[in-house]
Amino acid sequence: MRTAGLVLLLVALPAAAEPPVLARVEVPGSLTDLHLPVRAHLRDSGGTFALVVTPRSELDRAGVTYRILAADAGTERFGLAVPHVGGGGGASVVRLGEVETRAGTQVIPLDREISLVAPGRAPVIPGTRNERVAEAVGKVRTEELTGWIARLSGEVPATVGGEPVTITSRCTCSGPQIAAATQLALEELSAAGLSTKFFEWQYGGTSNRDVVAELPGGARRDEIVLMTAHLDDRPVGGPAPGADDNGSGSAAVLTAARILKGYVFDRTVRFVLFTGEEQGLFGSKAYAARLHEAGEKVVAVVNLDMIGWDARGGPWLNLHTRLPGNPGAPADTSVALLFADAVGWYGLSGSLSPRVISDGVLASDHSPFWDAGIPGILAIEDDLEDFNPTYHSSYDRLDRLNLGYLTAFAKAALATVAHLAGPADPASRASFFVPVVLSSSGANGSTFTSELTLTNLGKRPAVASLTYTASAGGGDGATAEALPAGTQKFVPDVIELFRSRGLPLTKDGPWVGTLRIDVDGLEASSDAAVTVRTTTRLPAWSAVETGRAGLAYPGLAASALPSAAVVLPGLRTDGTDRSNVAVQNAGGEAAGEVTLGLTYFDGASRESAERSEVTLAPGGFVQLSLLDLARGFPSPEGYVRVERISGTAPWYAYGVINDQVTSDGSFVTPETFITSLPPPVPYVEKVMVPAVVEAGGYFTELSILNLSGGDRDLELTFSSPALATPTKTTSMKLSLKLLEQKVIPDVVAALRESGAPGFEGASPLPFVGPLSVTVPSSAYGIVVMARTLKSVEPGNAAAGRCGVAYRGVGPAELLDGPTWLPALRQDATNRTNLALLNAGSTTGAPITLRIELFDGESGLGAGELVQEVPSGQLVQIDGILLQAEGALSQGYARITRVSGTAPYYAYAVVNDGAGPGERSGDGTFVPPVLAP
Repeated sequence: MRTAGLVLLLVALPAAAEPPVLARVEVPGSLTDLHLPVRAHLRDSGGTFALVVTPRSELDRAGVTYRILAADAGTERFGLAVPHVGGGGGASVVRLGEVETRAGTQVIPLDREISLVAPGRAPVIPGTRNERVAEAVGKVRTEELTGWIARLSGEVPATVGGEPVTITSRCTCSGPQIAAATQLALEELSAAGLSTKFFEWQYGGTSNRDVVAELPGGARRDEIVLMTAHLDDRPVGGPAPGADDNGSGSAAVLTAARILKGYVFDRTVRFVLFTGEEQGLFGSKAYAARLHEAGEKVVAVVNLDMIGWDARGGPWLNLHTRLPGNPGAPADTSVALLFADAVGWYGLSGSLSPRVISDGVLASDHSPFWDAGIPGILAIEDDLEDFNPTYHSSYDRLDRLNLGYLTAFAKAALATVAHLAGPADPASRASFFVPVVLSSSGANGSTFTSELTLTNLGKRPAVASLTYTASAGGGDGATAEALPAGTQKFVPDVIELFRSRGLPLTKDGPWVGTLRIDVDGLEASSDAAVTVRTTTRLPAWSAVETGRAGLAYPGLAASALPSAAVVLPGLRTDGTDRSNVAVQNAGGEAAGEVTLGLTYFDGASRESAERSEVTLAPGGFVQLSLLDLARGFPSPEGYVRVERISGTAPWYAYGVINDQVTSDGSFVTPETFITSLPPPVPYVEKVMVPAVVEAGGYFTELSILNLSGGDRDLELTFSSPALATPTKTTSMKLSLKLLEQKVIPDVVAALRESGAPGFEGASPLPFVGPLSVTVPSSAYGIVVMARTLKSVEPGNAAAGRCGVAYRGVGPAELLDGPTWLPALRQDATNRTNLALLNAGSTTGAPITLRIELFDGESGLGAGELVQEVPSGQLVQIDGILLQAEGALSQGYARITRVSGTAPYYAYAVVNDGAGPGERSGDGTFVPPVLAP
């Protein structure tokens, strides 16, 4: 801020033999056509006019119509007496020192050139509270604001270019110090994921740079909302901490930029930190002129200048607009009234009392935008009655600020900018909970990392906001990623992403936590998908020299979180495998704690261990080994029930079966735990396992758990073109008591050993196909999980195994309409196979499915295939992305049934290795996503 209260620094008038006069000049056309030093541009009953200070001969030379108001403007000072909003009356010219300021009136000295031209259109402003904005407002933290001010004012060192720097002055003329401040801002804004740049300016003999960061908009992205503050300060010599002027406004802009990066708005938001403000608005003048030259459509400016001082506890907040007679005043006032409304909408009235002051104050960086006809306001602490006495001194330090007032002011400013930009409709948001991401060492030399895939399946650009809650390694925080329409983004290492964005992760790991992902800007919430792969390099001493092994799991929508007790089936810890169980609090900050109970059941005896209880804070994650849960069972093979004990927060649980040698994991999804059912029992025809395999060293293990309410007789029916039966099917019987679980290590071998027909004289083709589990009454409550595995070194069980896990699906999960398969890969280390299952009866008709491929980088279509699938059979397409027009390295597919009526199922497997036999061959299962 250049000025304090009503005392403005005089601009030296040019030396001239002829003394200047103060004149009223009529303005019939454009103000810029006058070519005169205009002090103010006003309107009254006589029309539009300008106040000009210049020699009379210049007025005559300009050929304008004028009237002399004062003939001694070279030695006397003049000003405008302007009523505040509600003060009544109009502006009048007064001689400074000869007028007594009345209540509700401010006198503005006419001491410099100004040019308040006709404004552009007032921005369209939504007039009600918005829950998405409320969420963003809730993310403003005093600690972040004071952290910024502390670094900018030299209270603590800042890290700039990787080196510690103590910023003792941000004066535009301070050389390395102001350069460090601007570099710090640029680096932090870049780390937040914003598009950033320096705007280099020159004004007279002075030059420096502004910092500019942009958040692209959606439907009206060519319209721009500016949130601005000046980064420089005073005094010129000695320490210039500038905590309030204007570290406070800069901190609010920097904080808002980080938070709003996680949201999508209709308009583009641009965050600008100016230098040269204290010398005469040099940086903002140059930037506003550049915007005008480029023809950019800036619809509003919210300029923050000194927002942390409140000694009287008013707590007044002043919103300055142009003079009431100025054509731009109504548009400014609409912005100011929005700011005032935001204070009320978001519960800030106890901390802030906003007042709109239409005095045309010019001494801050909003003024050049007024000159360019852009609506805007100066939002400032009470600069009329409670001005900061440490202004422009070495005493302008953080410990003198009112932090509650500062935080509330920053919240109101963020809310105002969000409303101006047009917040996304809540219906256009998709929210996901990711139960774990990590960078951590494990058993046998394993080192796990998590890869994230974000897919925008829709036709509108979106932004994914990622919020990380750590359970180990510290570093809670958030960042965001832009997702242009139809594109797919891979994050190779989630923890490394957060580290690069400045989250305070500990130096040494492990780093483990949960992730909340909100995708905004979508046309429909079903337009987004989230997939995670957590993998480890195989141990150096394993049979495979290169390659990775691991597991995949989708981001979970709220509807996918448990509403009752669940079970995690197929767990065991023995010489081949080890199992863990993980539980999470899936709620946000306001959800509170949740306590979960975990009970181990032995699969054969159906006996249980003592229940364990875990209490989780919001976003919390805890992992327990099966051996810890199965106390009293030295070699556990069974399942774990997880249930809510107390609390109302949403929660989740999953299991992992890891190979003892390779550490390859199988992700075990939770299933509803039901042991007794009121009649009538829901009818479920069958549970289908999409694929059972005996081929190329692969085999399929099957776990079946009976939670159906009573003892059950089951029939397992396997379909494969290789079987020598008329229907290409074979089957065997199995009985399970209530709560009993059986693990069949190799289901095709078990079918053969049971005497099931179709193996004698069978085709030499591999045995590959679906398997259905049926019960004479109903298959409801029968939980099935499959793992297709192979040894990494054929014939050597000690070398360990890799594979892929997936669950049996019921009739409600089979597909009738279109579906999507995201996160597909084809590169030097990955290949993707796509599988299609006709879930009709083995004697039914075939179906035809269309597969449309899309380039994940561009979002453009990349060709299509049409595939017929016989009834009851499975068809796999190897290297699906190699079938695209111009082979894709990453993409996604849309599946649509184009003929036939049978239900179907589709899935993909991303394998380690560019081709068969390369690297580990480990697979991760990608389930279908329902199409919008």
